[in-house]
Amino acid sequence: MVNTHHIYLFMNELIAGIPVEMDKRAVIGGGKIITDATGKKGVFLDEPPEQEAFRRWQKGEFAELEHLVAKRWRTAIQEIDSEAFVKHWHGLMQGAQIPNLEYATRLVDSFCSGNKTRFTLLKALMLSLGVPPAFKPAIIKRWKALGGPPIMEFAPYAAWCFRVNLLSNIAIAHNLVRKPLDANNRIDLQYLYYLPFCQVFVSNDIFHKTIAPLLLKSDQSFIAGLDLKCDLAKIDAHWKSLSEEEKSKGSINYAAYPPLNPELLTCQLWDKHMTSGWQEHAKNPIVVTKELSEQIMKQLKPMLDAIEKQTHLRPNGTE
Repeated sequence: MVNTHHIYLFMNELIAGIPVEMDKRAVIGGGKIITDATGKKGVFLDEPPEQEAFRRWQKGEFAELEHLVAKRWRTAIQEIDSEAFVKHWHGLMQGAQIPNLEYATRLVDSFCSGNKTRFTLLKALMLSLGVPPAFKPAIIKRWKALGGPPIMEFAPYAAWCFRVNLLSNIAIAHNLVRKPLDANNRIDLQYLYYLPFCQVFVSNDIFHKTIAPLLLKSDQSFIAGLDLKCDLAKIDAHWKSLSEEEKSKGSINYAAYPPLNPELLTCQLWDKHMTSGWQEHAKNPIVVTKELSEQIMKQLKPMLDAIEKQTHLRPNGTE
């Protein structure tokens, strides 16, 4: 699933105080509570706009509005003045020398949690994230009403994005990363806004390889894209080597889990991030028989009927 766009998340958080869950799960919009005829409740997630657009983009289909938005987005990125950033923050950072990225990370964390410059930090956050001027008075009013808390308490997700910007810009300004500050680098930077919503972050980009490990927590993993591709190729070869009899059972039966090979990167990631005991389930998978499928569908039918009635959609998502 495609995560809700970061601008919607941090703007709702800043203006209205709507919390953003940062528990390594994707934030998906558009959920609707459904109650079926038996009284059971569920949440129906229609295809969110981001997912629908992503599906079309994979086919090379782009709406005219998306072309216009993309053009404006590229223009805005190109207008970012990196030299102005360095001048603006040089005084606030008290001319500190930044010998390496680890030191830069500690400095940024200390700076963002500081108490003496709370209002300065809030203004800097709004500037860094490009908050439109029309919304700033409402944000400041809400911040003052709460007693002027640190930005990491006032708007944790917005503070995260600001922290990413600050660390990345300091690293670039002090030549601690190999790529120069250009339009592509700014686009790369925005991927890091979504680290709170994942367990594993995969990239081949040198900027990501340098910065992402400093931002990830101990229960998250960074994986080089080429390493994952190589591992997936091994898994693909494993599935293809199965007998026709095994394949005839359907991938839901033979490929519900990665192969139990400790040398596989994917297997190692499952050991780290999935619930304990997954290997036992993989050794003794539930066989989805025709009878079991019918039983499942019988239990689901009241909810599917309720979805159709309460959302005016058929279960496959069509009007």
